[in-house]
Amino acid sequence: MAHRPRSAAEHIAEIAARVAARAMEPAAETKPEREWQHAKRDRHEVGGNGGPLLEPVGPDLRFGAREVLKVAELMLGSRCTTSAALLLGENPRQVRRWRSGDAEPPRAARHWLVMECRTRIAELQAAVEELARLDPPPPPPEPPAPTAPQRQPCDPRQVDLEDWLDATKP
Repeated sequence: MAHRPRSAAEHIAEIAARVAARAMEPAAETKPEREWQHAKRDRHEVGGNGGPLLEPVGPDLRFGAREVLKVAELMLGSRCTTSAALLLGENPRQVRRWRSGDAEPPRAARHWLVMECRTRIAELQAAVEELARLDPPPPPPEPPAPTAPQRQPCDPRQVDLEDWLDATKP
């Protein structure tokens, strides 16, 4: 059966007839939503929807890596990999290996970092002292002058010695 060429108007009329016929059909029954087995699990025991733990667990770092990376981060900032590598004379990829737990920092790198930290601490201390000299602290406030002792009203159940003596004088 050969298809004869149709005009655009015939094609649009055919589509409109199909849409109208579909609108006249009764609505299909809605299917109940499928409940997947993995969605039934307790979502709060492990991770969201039964997934892995939501708290990130870092890699097991080799000896000294955690300490070296912490000091480097405190000294150089949070994005310190390349700066730490340049400071320690290492390749940045090697520092990333320390971070991932694939390698441990050599003793020379740890020693060099300790020496660099001590140098920076001394430089920072000198700079802070120089800054503090610009604005000397204000003098401490004068202590308040002592006031004359005042007689406190006494408990009526107790007898004041002076009153008792005055009362017993002839």
